Amino acid sequence: SKNYNVVVFDQMANMYLINSRGQIQWKKRIDGQTLSDIFEVDFYKNGKIQYLFNTKDFIYLIDKNGNFVESYPIKISPSATNGLSLFDYKGNKDYRLMIAQADKKVHNYTIKGNAVFGWNKPKTKDFVNEEITRIVSGTKDYFVITDMANNILIVNRRGNQRIKLEDHIEKAQHSSY
Repeated sequence: SKNYNVVVFDQMANMYLINSRGQIQWKKRIDGQTLSDIFEVDFYKNGKIQYLFNTKDFIYLIDKNGNFVESYPIKISPSATNGLSLFDYKGNKDYRLMIAQADKKVHNYTIKGNAVFGWNKPKTKDFVNEEITRIVSGTKDYFVITDMANNILIVNRRGNQRIKLEDHIEKAQHSSY
C-alpha cells in the first residue's frame, strides 16, 4: 500500500493491524505475549509482506489480511526462552530463525518451520532470554549467544564454537552482545 501500518498487541494477547489513518484493519487472537520483535518477511518471495514473531509456545506468521500463513502457527517444543532472531544471510529471502529453548539449546529453523540440516544446537549453561546477535566480519559469521548468567557462546553458521573465550567476560548492561 506504500503506507505505514502499525502492529500492536493488548494485554489479552490480541494482535491488531492499524492502518495509516488509525483504523483497525483486523484483530487476531494469539496464545500469549510476544517474546520477539515483529519481523516483516516475504514468505512466498513475491513482494508481499507477512508478520513473523514468537511467543513462548508458538512461532507465528500472519499475512497482511490477518490470516495465518500455511502451516502456521508452529508449536515450539520445548518452549522458547527468548525472542526469535531472524537472519537472511545472502539477502535472498532464505530466512533462518534462531530460538533458544527450555532445553538450553539454540535451535535453528527455516521459514517453513523445519530444523536446519547440519545445525548442531549449541548448548548454553543457563537459559537465554535475549535475542541472538549476528556479527559478520569478512566472510565469517559470528553468532553471539548470551545466557542469563552472562555466559557468552560464539558459534558459526553450523552451531559450532567459533571463538573459545578463556575468561568470563562481563557484558555491558543494555548491550546487545
